[in-house]
Amino acid sequence: MFSRLIKSQFIKLIFIIAFVFIFFEGDAQASWEQYGQNRVQYRTFDWKYYDSTHFRIFYYDKGMTHAIYSLQIAEEELSHIVYLMGGRLSKKLNIVIYNSYDDFKQTNIGRKNDEFNIANGGKIDVVGDNIPVYFNGDHLNLKKQIVRGITSVIKDNMLFGDNLKDVFKNAVKMNLPEWYTSGYVSYISDEWTPEQAAELKSIFISTKSKSILNIENYKSILLGHSFWNFLSLQYGENSISNMLYLTRYRKSVNSAIEIVFKKPYKELYNEWENFYHLHDSTLDIQNNKLEGTQILASIKTRNDANYSQFSISSDGRNIAYVEKANGSFKVFVYDMKFNKQHELLDGGIHANVEIADPNYPLIAWSPNGKRMAILYQAKNKLTLKLFTVDVNKTKTKIISSNKIERVTGMCFMDDENRLAISAIKKGKSDLYTLLIQNTRLEPVTNDLFDDKNPMFVQSGTNNGILFLSNRTTPFLNDNIDNGHFNSQFNVFLYDPRKGNNLLQLSNTQTPISHPIQWGLEQFSFLTQEKDHQVRKVVSTMGRENSLDTFQIKNFPPLKNTLVYQTYIQQTAMIVEIYKNGSEFIIQTTPFSEMEKEQNKYWEKLAQLPKESSDEGIDHNLENQISNYITPFDNDTNHVSYLDMIFLDKKESKHHYQVFNEVPNTIKPKLYLQTFHADFLQTSLDNTLLFTRYQPFDYYGGQYQNPPISGFVTASLTDIMEDYKIISGGRLGSNLTGIDYFLQYNNFRKRVDWGLLYFHHATTNLYDLRRNSYPYYSPYLTSGRVSMDYLQANVSYPLNLLTSIRMQLGIRYDKIKILAKDKYSVEMPNDNQVWAVSRAEIVYDNAYSPILNIWHGSKLKLFGEYQYKMNNTTKGFYAFGFDLRNYLPIYKKSILASRLASSFSGGNAKVLYLLGGVDNPLNAKRDENTSIDYTQNYAFQSLATNMRGYNQGFRNGNSYLILNEEIRIPIWSTFFKRQAKSPFLKNLQLVAFSDIGSAWKGIIPDEDNIKQNNVINTGNSPVTVYLDNSTYNFGWGYGLGLRAKLLGYFIRTDFAWNIEGIKKPLIHLSLATDF
Repeated sequence: MFSRLIKSQFIKLIFIIAFVFIFFEGDAQASWEQYGQNRVQYRTFDWKYYDSTHFRIFYYDKGMTHAIYSLQIAEEELSHIVYLMGGRLSKKLNIVIYNSYDDFKQTNIGRKNDEFNIANGGKIDVVGDNIPVYFNGDHLNLKKQIVRGITSVIKDNMLFGDNLKDVFKNAVKMNLPEWYTSGYVSYISDEWTPEQAAELKSIFISTKSKSILNIENYKSILLGHSFWNFLSLQYGENSISNMLYLTRYRKSVNSAIEIVFKKPYKELYNEWENFYHLHDSTLDIQNNKLEGTQILASIKTRNDANYSQFSISSDGRNIAYVEKANGSFKVFVYDMKFNKQHELLDGGIHANVEIADPNYPLIAWSPNGKRMAILYQAKNKLTLKLFTVDVNKTKTKIISSNKIERVTGMCFMDDENRLAISAIKKGKSDLYTLLIQNTRLEPVTNDLFDDKNPMFVQSGTNNGILFLSNRTTPFLNDNIDNGHFNSQFNVFLYDPRKGNNLLQLSNTQTPISHPIQWGLEQFSFLTQEKDHQVRKVVSTMGRENSLDTFQIKNFPPLKNTLVYQTYIQQTAMIVEIYKNGSEFIIQTTPFSEMEKEQNKYWEKLAQLPKESSDEGIDHNLENQISNYITPFDNDTNHVSYLDMIFLDKKESKHHYQVFNEVPNTIKPKLYLQTFHADFLQTSLDNTLLFTRYQPFDYYGGQYQNPPISGFVTASLTDIMEDYKIISGGRLGSNLTGIDYFLQYNNFRKRVDWGLLYFHHATTNLYDLRRNSYPYYSPYLTSGRVSMDYLQANVSYPLNLLTSIRMQLGIRYDKIKILAKDKYSVEMPNDNQVWAVSRAEIVYDNAYSPILNIWHGSKLKLFGEYQYKMNNTTKGFYAFGFDLRNYLPIYKKSILASRLASSFSGGNAKVLYLLGGVDNPLNAKRDENTSIDYTQNYAFQSLATNMRGYNQGFRNGNSYLILNEEIRIPIWSTFFKRQAKSPFLKNLQLVAFSDIGSAWKGIIPDEDNIKQNNVINTGNSPVTVYLDNSTYNFGWGYGLGLRAKLLGYFIRTDFAWNIEGIKKPLIHLSLATDF
């Protein structure tokens, strides 16, 4: 009675756990289930391209001018990159240009390869020759993306080699940290800025790290950039290329350091850290605050979030800002009078791998400080939301994509009904005014120059829009064919009262940010000089017979690196925001005190001797860099198209050519799909391919695990990666089994679809001594079992994380009895034809920072129906779920949870065999548990993981499993040093618990969950059934090790179970995750 009560309570407990897990955890499915995130295409692209000696530039629609600019920049910068790196370019690169970030997000370039088992070794990703970039309204940013892409390719060639043999050898042995490689690319493509130095210091302080390498998890690119910048400044640029080459041959960063610098690597790391501490100390020039300076508030931050769009209301009371993390955003408003903060808006898609939008949301306060505008994207629609602060009133406007492609900056005009915006339209970045009531746009500028960061200013003599532009002429809409534009942005003022004349307020070759009104008659902006942030103050001077001119003076050195500055006209205050550790500090200073300080500073400078303005500039650098030419075997025309297009030489290293149209002698070519190698994999493998079911009639409840086999797969894809062809073959180690497949996938439009053909064949031995005629034989009988499977699949992505997937197919199973004696000759062959259908809802918000360590969650809900079309017709339906959740608990250690269940019904069912693990190397079957043949099973499938038990220790047409694992990467958890080998890096200790059961029917009860043990001996006609009612469930627990050996990820688990076995059951498998 007591035992029966325990069983009943346990059944209820199982379903309570399932309910809680569904609603509070979340994610995924067994190892043979595929997940994956999505690329959502809202449109198609008709590509054209231009060729040069080393590059092929792809563009579409109005992107021709970007293509010509990129072609020039790529060829020009290639020489500089090769000079700095000492590497080479072994093949022509493809640069694919998108007209906006919204289009760029739709690209298929870079989507992950469809791997069948990431635990398998022998996989080679062919070094990519595609560089996707996008125009964000700033050609300088476009240039940086191109340089970054070229640098990344050359870096990979230097580290891994540029032929297949070297790539394979180095890919297996190389074990480089992310900060080392990604930081190098950032170092080549971007200058080290004061903002980066300040952020590095803030992270170091906020995390309380004792070693600079401990902050790798927060900002790996920033950390790596600082390392390479340190080496360049401290040891010279020759040390950079030496480090790369030695890293390739020594396969270790630390070993390369000790050879190149002839000192222990720890000593160099200490120098690296002290270098930036010394630089930080030199920033503390102005130790005393100015009279009247007050700290109004401090905003606490998260380490995993980015903060931007700081904006203060015109009365100085409220500050709004944006917090971005993992693809989602939140807009906060902080009331500095009452020290209260509230969340005003959230949006985006919370995805662990999503990159933050570079522009949206945008924030602007109205002139009276009572209204705030937020511009953002929601469901691919540009949305303008207006908030009235005091009355808590909102208004929403949708801006049509036909009017504008993307907005990059925004501010209110002199009233609450108009906005000044910088926006991209037809491939150009211009200024517009937006009438809020009807979202009508009126252009302010209309030329090839880039305009951004508008800010409305209003003073006694200057009223209008302050903005940044790379224009070379102070006139509106001044299009000059084959003209120039500056490589850096300068400050301009548009005053509608002055017609087409603009007032230029700067002429600098360093990056400018945060231009503002400075008092009533001056302006100010931030820039950098000698690795320090400096403030410039601009005064205008009117002239009667010519354009107004300007004068720029330095402001006293800044104590802190500012992320925001503005002038509050109502209170005559300067507001500054800077970061200190994990907080943003908001402080105000009366403008009068600022003015006193700057006048004192100017008087002091006037007493000093004048220094040369170009001191330290090496004018001979360009003469040191030689032209870089790469021979191509397939190049039929060695005359560069670029020489035919760019007939005029550039006049200055500070200017680049822009083109309104291409000379008639050069015509763009239409892009036609051509395929190239994507990846190649040769490995030993025992993965279950494509189908999860085995015919019950051909295996009789004895699950046949795929043996370790030689597996070869290869993939071809086109340049845009819209189409992919994958093929593979597997030959069993016993030479009796063979698998091969051919797969085609089309990702060009929003609906992804594909076709698959898969063939499987193997020879089995059958003991038919207990069968009746015609399937009786006193001898072991051989049967050739084969399957041909043709499938069409469709996937509709709802967003980045969620998709609906469907599969339709025909499955043909056949068994042919091999004639060896008079009994086998008389045995008939059999075949089955099944129509297959399956529908899935897939949610995938997980990413893997290191192998087998995941963060996030996954979920798959599925339903399917299969119908037998020949002989006796029958069919079955099935539905189920598989969920996984990964929770960080300490450093890189995680708690991994999984809940999976399935039920099959109909006049034919699926037999689920509970026990064991996926992809086992030492699988064992439970020969004693009885199978109820009255259930008319059509197929059989494994239900895993249930460690501590053999396969099939329980069975039925329904199952439920709960897996819990604590995964501890040993090296990264207990040691501070970098692991020198993949084995140590991926060595993991696992503590696990598996609990589950299988039963007949949909809901378990005391009758259908009960299973008997069967005992029979040889040809005895007597079969003994024993009541196995001690436990109607399985519970296994134990410890395991995970390690990567020779490129293979091997799982070893030592498991005990609730039934009290003394010796652990050992499970070996080739698989990751559960």
